[in-house]
Amino acid sequence: MSSSEFETLQEQFEEQRANAELLISYYNTRIEVLKTNIEMTRNRLQLEIETHHLKKEDCVKKLDSLQKEMRDLKNIYQKQKDSQDSLEEGGSIHKSQKTLNTLRKEIQMLDIENEVLEKKAKLTKSRIDSTKKETDELKKQLNKLNQEKEQVENECRKIQEQRKRERGDGVSVTSTETKN
Repeated sequence: MSSSEFETLQEQFEEQRANAELLISYYNTRIEVLKTNIEMTRNRLQLEIETHHLKKEDCVKKLDSLQKEMRDLKNIYQKQKDSQDSLEEGGSIHKSQKTLNTLRKEIQMLDIENEVLEKKAKLTKSRIDSTKKETDELKKQLNKLNQEKEQVENECRKIQEQRKRERGDGVSVTSTETKN
């Protein structure tokens, strides 16, 4: 093997080495970017979950409050109705009838608000479940990326070992040529 061939092989080896180092650097950078993206997504999802939990708690509190208020109004309504039945005067009956109608409307409005809050609570639960599914999917993606990273690291180790062997072979070839 002539020295020009040897120099050509050595230049090719150096090019391959530089390319492998660039590839390793690229994959390391890519892995870091993906880790950062996963961490940002995880933080965003955690914040959404906490927000949904707070909204759910608020909805449950409002629902409880409205149900209590509705029970109170039903009691008032029943008392008004009972007093209406016992009244004998026409004017008092008319006034009680208006109060009774007003109370009925308030109860209907509370029933509607109660239904709305129940729907909001169901929607919040659905969002929490959806967020949990997204979190699980992101965990799967992270595991896949970690596996890819391990594969790239293994390939890099193999390339480095191959380079070491090639360097060892190149040194022994050079030393035998100088002896001849």
